Amino acid sequence: MKMDAWGLQKDISRAGDIYLYGAGIIAYGIRMALAKILSVEIKAHIVTQLDAGMTSFQGKPLLTLSEVPAHMPHALILIATPPEYHEAITAALKQQTDCPFIVLDDMLQYEWMSQYAAKVYGCRLLTQFGQGQSAGIDKSVEIYMAKSLRDKSLKHEVKIPSYVYPVQAGALHGGVRLPSVWHDDEGDNISPRNADFSEMTVAYWAWKNRKADYMGLCHYRRVLALSDEDYAKIIANDVDVVLGLPYVCAGDASFQYSRYIADEDMRLLYSVLTNEEETWLREELSRPYLYNHNLFLAKCEIFADYCEHIFSILGRVEEKESQRAWRNDRHMGYLAEILTSAYFTSRANELNIVHVPDLWLV
Repeated sequence: MKMDAWGLQKDISRAGDIYLYGAGIIAYGIRMALAKILSVEIKAHIVTQLDAGMTSFQGKPLLTLSEVPAHMPHALILIATPPEYHEAITAALKQQTDCPFIVLDDMLQYEWMSQYAAKVYGCRLLTQFGQGQSAGIDKSVEIYMAKSLRDKSLKHEVKIPSYVYPVQAGALHGGVRLPSVWHDDEGDNISPRNADFSEMTVAYWAWKNRKADYMGLCHYRRVLALSDEDYAKIIANDVDVVLGLPYVCAGDASFQYSRYIADEDMRLLYSVLTNEEETWLREELSRPYLYNHNLFLAKCEIFADYCEHIFSILGRVEEKESQRAWRNDRHMGYLAEILTSAYFTSRANELNIVHVPDLWLV
């Protein structure tokens, strides 16, 4: 039987000690939600292996898998990691301990984190809006799914909805064109820079070459969970933007990004900003949450404004880098994540933004 939020809450209430497997942004968000919604404090974080010198994470002990006791009958372990690690973690836990555990899949994470985001950050959820009429919808929707030759095969077959259009990112290079998809080297494009811009070459291509009432960006592994009924609700309630839930940061957004974006790249980004832009970005990165993955759906005019804003700044970064060789390390895509988050967090009060689950496909 599939676990739901109510069943999870009952299991948590019956447990003596709660452990979280994971010490990243997902686990930290779940930890905050448990504390805020259920007044439950976890005992410790469990990780597969420790980084050098690390013994705690945000005030809670860190245990390696090998340190987990073999017998913990009154405890409960919640697995709060990206889904791609769930299978290996569950197998390892079964060998290490008799402690019961629950895998927090995307939907369980959403059920808990949506309560937290609504209560703490005032995030609006699509489920809070009235129903629309699915018949007679006259708005077009196109979500562009970035795909590449380097994509690993998914373990589970996924049916791609009709409104999601796969687009080969970096199609100009590689010598092989994926069949039955669109390609980001057609028309006005920046396809040659895909190794630096990542999925943003697809966003640029869509901005310059496509037109729909609602336009969005997703990845072959990361998608927004939307049904036909959801689209009817979006249109009926004149929604401007659809996002996944924000991630809760251990610190602030700037600290979270510093874990995988080099200081040199942040200095480069700030160096091309006007004083007004720098003030804007620093303020947005001081928030205790962020939007990740360059994943969203928006009205056409908002999609265009977003792209104008993002690529204006990235273009200045690229111009300043013009004396250097192409890096081919996705750094422009990472900088775009920072700018994407700031774009939407700074417009939360002026746009009708709603949140839905986002799914990590494995």
